[in-house]
Amino acid sequence: MSGGTEAGEGMRSCTRVISERELAASRRKLARASEEELAEVTRKCLWLAVHAAAATGADISRHHDLAEACLDEARRRGKPELYQQALDAVYKEVMGTGQGSPRRATRED
Repeated sequence: MSGGTEAGEGMRSCTRVISERELAASRRKLARASEEELAEVTRKCLWLAVHAAAATGADISRHHDLAEACLDEARRRGKPELYQQALDAVYKEVMGTGQGSPRRATRED
């Protein structure tokens, strides 16, 4: 992650609130998770990220970093819909609407 040359890479490393070591350990766990486990962890991380932002006013938290790791793992598996479904579910819960998130998991790294 750090030292990358892609757009946004420097920003992520500047705002990281989780240690690289902890993030690497989390990525290893995600790689071993079943699809169901990955979907559930993703939903929890997104939910916590939203609520952490609302409670603290911070734009980023450790949960944002972990949710991004979930997105990366879903993409690695060729199943970005796992992340998108979790994002839609959290959006519906938080916004209280029947619609999914207007944000799509489309960024390509």
